[in-house]
Amino acid sequence: FRHRIIHKLHKPVHIIIHWTWQSVVHPDDLPLCVSRWAAALCTGEPYDIEFRLRRFDGVYRWHLGRAVPVRDAEGNIRKWFGTNTDITEVKLAGEKALQLNSELEQRVAERVAELAAKATLLEEKAAELELASRYKSEFLSNMSHELRTPLNSILIFSQNLALNATGNLTGKQVELSQHIHSSGNELLELITDILDLAKIESGTVTVWFEEIRFTRLSEMIERNFRHLAEAKSLPFHVRFSEGLPAAMESDAKRLQQILKNLLSNALKFTASGKVEVRVDLATQGWSADHPVLGKTGPVVAFAIEDTGIGVAPEKQRLIFEAFRQADAGTARNYGGTGLGLAISRDLAALLGGEIALTSAEGKGSIFTLFLPVSVAGSGRVKPAPEVVSLAVHGGEIPSPSQPLIAAPDEALRGRKVLVVDDDVRNIFALTSLLENFDMEMLAATNGRTAVEIVKKTPDLSFVLMDIMMPEMDGYETMREIREIPEARSLVIFAVTAKAMTGDREKCLKAGASDYLPKPVNTEQLVSLMRKWMGEGPSGGMKTAIQAAQPGSQ
Repeated sequence: FRHRIIHKLHKPVHIIIHWTWQSVVHPDDLPLCVSRWAAALCTGEPYDIEFRLRRFDGVYRWHLGRAVPVRDAEGNIRKWFGTNTDITEVKLAGEKALQLNSELEQRVAERVAELAAKATLLEEKAAELELASRYKSEFLSNMSHELRTPLNSILIFSQNLALNATGNLTGKQVELSQHIHSSGNELLELITDILDLAKIESGTVTVWFEEIRFTRLSEMIERNFRHLAEAKSLPFHVRFSEGLPAAMESDAKRLQQILKNLLSNALKFTASGKVEVRVDLATQGWSADHPVLGKTGPVVAFAIEDTGIGVAPEKQRLIFEAFRQADAGTARNYGGTGLGLAISRDLAALLGGEIALTSAEGKGSIFTLFLPVSVAGSGRVKPAPEVVSLAVHGGEIPSPSQPLIAAPDEALRGRKVLVVDDDVRNIFALTSLLENFDMEMLAATNGRTAVEIVKKTPDLSFVLMDIMMPEMDGYETMREIREIPEARSLVIFAVTAKAMTGDREKCLKAGASDYLPKPVNTEQLVSLMRKWMGEGPSGGMKTAIQAAQPGSQ
C-alpha cells in the first residue's frame, strides 16, 4: 500500500492513500483491519491480523496479515514491509479440531453422566440386594425359631417319657416314646438341612479354620457310623494312611457335616457288600482349573466307597442339585430330600475343596472329598478363631446315640435351676427333664421376672435363658443379670431356637456362659451342667466366666 508521511510538529503522521484494497476485505473484518493498521502506523508497532480477503473467483479466504516498519539510520520509518498468507486450510482445520474437541467433550460429559446414572442405579440395586439379604436372614432366623421351638418340647417330652424314670409306663409305651423321639430327630435334621442350604445360598455361612487332628476324625467316624453298619450287617472299614500329617486346617463342624452326609448315603444305599473310608494325601483327581487345590500345598482325599446301587453316568451331575435324586424311585424306596449332596458340595467349596464322584450303576460309588491340608498361602482368609465354649473345652459332648441315664448325680443333686422362656411348653419340658436329676426348678416367663428371681436366689446354680422373648429379650436380661455383683459367676446357658450364623457369639458377648440351640440335646445339656459344676462353686470355670465379663480386669 502506498502512503505519504507528513512531518508536522516533528511527529510523523501517516496518511493512507488509494483505499481500493478495502474493497476485497470481508465487510465483517474491515473495521478491525483499518483500526489495527491505523494503530500500527501511529505507534510503529508491527501489524498482525487474521482476516478474510476475496479471491478472484469471489470466494473469501482467510489470510494472516503481517507488516513491520523499515527504519532509517535516525530511526524514522521509511516504509513498511508486509505479507498476506493464505491460512484458510489451517483455519478450517483448527475450527474442525475445536468442533471435534467440543463434540468429544460433550460425548465425555454424556458418558460420565451415563456412568454416574448407572453407578447410582447399581448402588440402589446393591442397597436393595442388601436389604433383601437382610430380610432373608431375618426370615430364616424367625423360621428357625418357629420350627425349633415346638420341636424342643416334642423331643424333650418324648425322651423324658422314654426314660420312664418313675417306672409307670409299659414297655410298649416306652417304645412308642422312643419312636416319637426318633421321628422328631428326623424332622429336626430335615429342618436343619433346609436352613443350611438357605444360609449357603444367602452367603451367611461363616467357616472357621482350626487344627483338626486326623486321629480325632478317625474316632468320630468309628463312633458315629460303626453301629449303623453293624445294624445292616455291613463290613465297615476306616483306613487313615500312615503318610498323613498329624493334623489339617479346616472347619471341624463343616467337615464332619460333609463326611456325615457322604457316609449316611453310602450306608443307606448299600444293602450288601461293604462301606469303606480311605483317607490319604492325593496329587490328582480334582478339577484341573480349581482355584485352590494343588496350588497351595498338599491335598488330603477322603474317599467313601460303597457297593450300593450306584449312579448312572448321565445322572451323576444331577444328584448334586438341591431336592434332586437319581430318579423318583430313589426317593420312594430310600427316602430323603436330596439336600445332603447339594449342601456337601457347597460346603466343600467354602472349605477350598470339591467333591468328585466315580460310580457305576448297580456296582457302587466312590465319593471323594478333596481339601487342602492347610489354608496358609491359599489366598483364603483364615478367620479369627471362634470363641471356644469354656464348658466343653478339654472334653467331648456325648453323641445323641448315647443314652441319657437319669441317675442320681451328686454334682447336680439339689442344684437350683432357673428356666426363663415365654413358652410354657418349653419350661414344662425342661423342668420335667431336670427334676429327674433331683434338681430344684424355678421358672420365669419374662426377663424382668428372671432378674428379680436371680436377685432373691443367691444359691442359684444355673439359668437356662431363652433369647427371643417380648419386651425384654434374653440378651438384655443376661446383661442386667451380669450387673448383679452376686451373679457375676452364675452359669447362664443361652437356650435359643435362633441357630443362625453369629447367634452364638452374640449370646456369649451378652453374658452367656455357653450356648445351646433348640431343640435342646438333653445329653449335651446334662453333660454341660456336670462339667460346669465339676469345677466347684469357686473353681476355674467360674473364674474364667468372671474374668470374661464386662469391666473385669
